[in-house]
Amino acid sequence: PLAVTFAIQTIVALAVYCAPVMAPVAAQSLGFPASAIGYFITAVFFGSMLGTVTAGGSVARLGPIRVSQIGLALSCTGLACAATGILPLVLLGAFLIGLGYGPSTPASSVILAKAAPPSMVAFSFAIMLTGVPAGAAIAGVVVPALIPLAASATINARSSGPVGHPATSGTRGRIHDLELDPGRGEKQVDHGSQGHLPRGREPDGGQPARRVLRD
Repeated sequence: PLAVTFAIQTIVALAVYCAPVMAPVAAQSLGFPASAIGYFITAVFFGSMLGTVTAGGSVARLGPIRVSQIGLALSCTGLACAATGILPLVLLGAFLIGLGYGPSTPASSVILAKAAPPSMVAFSFAIMLTGVPAGAAIAGVVVPALIPLAASATINARSSGPVGHPATSGTRGRIHDLELDPGRGEKQVDHGSQGHLPRGREPDGGQPARRVLRD
């Protein structure tokens, strides 16, 4: 039970602290300053307060294990909503993350109170509650490493679509033509420098550029 409750606390805390860690990048992609993360955190802890207040009745009706499972599901659903990048869903996701975070501690406390030996209750609760800083620490280490990977995957997905951006497609086409005909680029440069005259012609009177010297 101690390992399970510790894992629950870690996961829900990880869900909460992902947003502050990635706030600079996420806010920029949404078109908001990084300080707008305050609204996200407000929605998270508003949901957390609601989840905590109702946790007592929920645990009495459903049991601590089921409430913990529902809390994990709500937190994961909230992360999925926030990952869409659509502002209303981002705020809804924040609320759902908090709604799942709130009842995790009351439900885990009931589990430990029933399972832990009387001499180990204080120690068990201390270990369980260290899951919250552990989740925050994992978010601080893992999320910054995942942001460049996610950005790279997004760029690759956009550039490898069936119909690319016109500018990108045109550039690729020109590169492909130059690969097939290496002299084409040189010809285009010569044409531009000579006012689109054929290669080997001079601009003054159209005489051949190369003259054959006769005796």
